[in-house]
Amino acid sequence: MEENDSTKAYTQALERAILDLENDFVSGARQLANRSLQQLHDIFSLAGQAARSKDELWSMLVSLARGLIGARPSMNAAIKSTVLRTLDKIRPEWDKEENDSISKVCERAKSGIQRHIEGRIGASDRLERNFVEWFVESGQVNEDGIRIIRILTLSNSSTIRAALLSLLKSTTSLTMHLTVLESRPRFEGADLAASLLEAFVKGSSNAGNDGNETKLKVTMAPDCAVGVLVSNIDVVLLGADRITAKGHVLNKIGSLAAAVCARQLNTNAKVVVVSEVDKIVADESEQPAREEENHPAGELTESYSTHAKRELEAERVDVFGEWFEWVPKQFVNCYITNEGVLGHDQISRIGKQIGTLEAQVFASS
Repeated sequence: MEENDSTKAYTQALERAILDLENDFVSGARQLANRSLQQLHDIFSLAGQAARSKDELWSMLVSLARGLIGARPSMNAAIKSTVLRTLDKIRPEWDKEENDSISKVCERAKSGIQRHIEGRIGASDRLERNFVEWFVESGQVNEDGIRIIRILTLSNSSTIRAALLSLLKSTTSLTMHLTVLESRPRFEGADLAASLLEAFVKGSSNAGNDGNETKLKVTMAPDCAVGVLVSNIDVVLLGADRITAKGHVLNKIGSLAAAVCARQLNTNAKVVVVSEVDKIVADESEQPAREEENHPAGELTESYSTHAKRELEAERVDVFGEWFEWVPKQFVNCYITNEGVLGHDQISRIGKQIGTLEAQVFASS
């Protein structure tokens, strides 16, 4: 492809988008997927100006997709699934009319991408409804909503935050005891608790609710206390950055300890993964490869005393910097998604579909 001003603009925009995703350690996987889809829409406009044929336009779109998907390997499941499903939906636009201009195809494809962006809002709403229904139907909350729910979670999942707020809003006379592990080294758990409380208080005020009927009680705890805490909970809620076709879950470090402790130390506790199906991937291995996204030592040691940091640095002590870990499927009771409450067979089916879709899309470029 000949380099011209339009092509340079496309290439530079893609490079900026990849850098943006690579350096975002605040947003969750769902938020990154949403942003990637918006970037796909915006940068594709530049591809429409640079492409000299419809085939070249499709190749540029697939290259754009590859770049966005590869930006954050440890969190790319949602990005990959979302982008691939979008490309699959808009691919027929290239074949509608043989004599269509590049600009017409580009505009129709952009409209298709925009519809997919808007459709993701509906997926989130369905997940929240399924989350509320699971609590009622599983006996965690009776129909009058008068019992206490004891939940433990960690990290800062926007999906879990929205689901919890939906449960609080939908169920009357409910007291939710929510224990949040602080989630070192960046304390995302504290961020989750703060944003949840802020949204809950604001929502209660707008609804004219003084908080007497629906109550949220939050306890912050260090990650290392999980073994003690699980004896007094009903549910461990985990988000997911990736779910394999076998049902293994990749999530923030600390998830494995929470799941194992709950299943071993509290026979009544359930471990529930809350995720959109876009996080499911085709990987069918029984033992997924260890995901190593290592972060600088300073992220962990910045809270140490000056003396401790100086001595540890002088002795070149290794500092563990991995952020993600796998939770094997045997420690998960169920997966609440926008397509319902799923078991391992359904997870496997969706994973295979994504694998087939990936092969088809990337083989067509």
